[in-house]
Amino acid sequence: MAHRRYCPCTLSCFLVLLVPHLFLSSSHQESVAAMDVPSPSSLPPDKQQVAIMMNLSSAVGSSWASGTDMCNWTGVACSRSTSGSYMVVTNITLSGYGMSDASVFSPLCLLDTLLSLDLSMNFFTDLGDELSAASCRMMKEGLVSLNLSHNHLDGSIPSDLGSSKDLAILDLSYNNLSGAVPPSLWTLQNLTQLVLSYNNLSGLVPSSRLRQNLHVDIAGNPYLVVTGTGTGGKNHARKITAHIVVVAISAAASALVGLCFVLLCVSAMIPSPNRTYHVDNVVVPPWEDDDSQTTNGGLTALCCCWRTCAAMLRK
Repeated sequence: MAHRRYCPCTLSCFLVLLVPHLFLSSSHQESVAAMDVPSPSSLPPDKQQVAIMMNLSSAVGSSWASGTDMCNWTGVACSRSTSGSYMVVTNITLSGYGMSDASVFSPLCLLDTLLSLDLSMNFFTDLGDELSAASCRMMKEGLVSLNLSHNHLDGSIPSDLGSSKDLAILDLSYNNLSGAVPPSLWTLQNLTQLVLSYNNLSGLVPSSRLRQNLHVDIAGNPYLVVTGTGTGGKNHARKITAHIVVVAISAAASALVGLCFVLLCVSAMIPSPNRTYHVDNVVVPPWEDDDSQTTNGGLTALCCCWRTCAAMLRK
């Protein structure tokens, strides 16, 4: 009876031939799968925004996007495209979502139809490279309002923010930003409101950079000073600090009014000493003094307080 001989190298040869085939097949499937998920730029215009918003929802978190209609998502506003054939995103409010990853700016920068972006009350420490890059279409194409207040941004203000030619409102208040204000911000001709309050900014702001239609708030930056002796510089300096002066005067006047009432109450509790007056050997009791020779100390103090308050308010 003949016996079949088993070649131990047969299995090894088979595996050597099979493994490369499996590897090539897997690589081919992955490349095909990658081709099946096109980038937003390769899609038709009406599909691009949907793909961008889906990518954004992945960066924000699943709790934000609800449903397939992006215009119904919380904090999202849409309008008709220029052609009127589809909807585009114009406003996004993501305030208080606890975000800290700057990668969220990557999909946002692709939204060239965005007019208003509110990312306040989050935990961003930097703006990443995408927002300041020249390829950020959101900043180049027509963003009007950008709110990044109440975050943890540190370092200097990106000078590339000055390239957003349509920017009208920029709010960077309540962060940890330091250094000087980039000169590029003063060149934004459409900028009407620049809020930089309560940071660690320093340096000089020449009054020549300020315009009459530009409101600048730099409160809470003790080392940031507006310089210049021109009329325009003085007017802007007054506008910037006027609310601080008004609050200080009002607080002082309120405290003084309260002190007046305290003095009045105290004086009412302390009886005035009985005084008598001698006129031509006639004794006149204090209650019969018709010439008002008796002085009430409490009323006098109250009148002095009121006069002081009135003088402060006139100033």
